[in-house]
Amino acid sequence: MTQKTGLSLICTLVVSLLLAGQPAWRPATAARAAQALRATTLLSADPNWQAAGQQPGAEFGTAVAGAGDVDCDGYDDVIVGAPKYENDTTREGAALIYFGSGGGLHDTPGWLASSGSQGAAFGRAVAPAGDVNGDGCDDVMVGAPNYKYNDDYQVGAAFVYYGAPEG
Repeated sequence: MTQKTGLSLICTLVVSLLLAGQPAWRPATAARAAQALRATTLLSADPNWQAAGQQPGAEFGTAVAGAGDVDCDGYDDVIVGAPKYENDTTREGAALIYFGSGGGLHDTPGWLASSGSQGAAFGRAVAPAGDVNGDGCDDVMVGAPNYKYNDDYQVGAAFVYYGAPEG
């Protein structure tokens, strides 16, 4: 059994609650379940945090995930993918991490990685990796389905980045 971080545990609990099925559905039972759900609202209808991409057409937010505590400060972080982000290469893609704090998530990313491979779509997939190297900080994974490797186009690649204190 894997240990869940705060953000992933909350997400798991919310998804479990909101997606719970009712195999023996009856109108009276459904009405009681809906009433109970309204009475125990866990989430606001308005976001508590949001980030917007800074580059038109970069598709910022295509992939998002709780990253765990990447910078080992005791607060969970978030990773966001932008698969058409352009740094030095056309549509190479990027992944950005927003660090958590006592006041919530920061407004600006504390970390950005890009692929350097034209059209790689780096950041189309992002995910927490747990603590792969056992250093106590959570790590992240980034997918690039169109990554060029050894002169072969669109073979794809997956990357793991180790977390560390101070990001």
